[in-house]
Amino acid sequence: MEMSQGSYQPVAHEIYETKNTLSKLLNHQTIKVRQQANWGEVLSLGCCEFNNRYSIKDMNDNELFRVMEDSDCMNRCCCAPGHTYELKLVESGQMAALENIPVFMHRDGCCADGVCYKCLGCFTCGESCQDASEVLNDKGTGFSIEEKIMNGCSAEMVIFKHDSGNKVPIGVVHGPTFFGGCIECCLDSDWLVSRCDKDGNVSGTPGAIGRIRKKKPEGCYDMICEFCTDFDRYEIEFGNDPYNADPNFRGVMLGALFHTDFQFFEYDNPMCGMNSDNSAILITICNFYCYGCVCPIQCCIPTKSDG
Repeated sequence: MEMSQGSYQPVAHEIYETKNTLSKLLNHQTIKVRQQANWGEVLSLGCCEFNNRYSIKDMNDNELFRVMEDSDCMNRCCCAPGHTYELKLVESGQMAALENIPVFMHRDGCCADGVCYKCLGCFTCGESCQDASEVLNDKGTGFSIEEKIMNGCSAEMVIFKHDSGNKVPIGVVHGPTFFGGCIECCLDSDWLVSRCDKDGNVSGTPGAIGRIRKKKPEGCYDMICEFCTDFDRYEIEFGNDPYNADPNFRGVMLGALFHTDFQFFEYDNPMCGMNSDNSAILITICNFYCYGCVCPIQCCIPTKSDG
């Protein structure tokens, strides 16, 4: 069943008190999303994984609200970025998410609470290794963002609307095959959000719903964070599509950004590093997507002569 443009109805939630927060997105054509630096992660050069924190701002750098990751410490340290996590919306300036705050977004990752859920970061040959997130999901009513299975070198995630047991594809997030690495110091990376047909393929004008853009570093501080940590800078441009009149769908666009960050850029290889036996310097030119894997294209500079 394909949902026509006029048949889309905003999703109502009884227990998810996020509508007032997400309504702050309605008056903005473009918003900024800034991953906040954790100095423990900076000083450890990214070796120690902490809960991610994001600041949602307008184009004048006024903070609208924040998004906090809530995940198990052991699962995060051992399995990141393929760990199980929940994201919660909090007020501007708040430093932590309280336990009783409703979950905005949830992803089943690798082992959590002693249970093995999925094997992420490998070839996506079935649901057991498919990267999928639930957004504003309450009793089967809400949205999900799901990576396409066995989709070759096309990085695509389908947005589904759930309603009374029905699961309808309403949009697709599609990005470049090549991204990350050293090229992200020079170029922005664009991920388009478009309407889709019943099979999850792009229909209509690409990017008509919106655009998720990973920004290149600006200034010395951003460049240091880019080299030493996973902290990134994004923008979302909302199109004139009727979907964007629903604050909850704008929330799904925001969820798609976080899903993209975890699935692609958290798996990004370091721009510069050493191989396992320290015999060569590896410079990651970029990465490319292949059947669910983020594969590096690297330049190898030997540090030891064979003689």
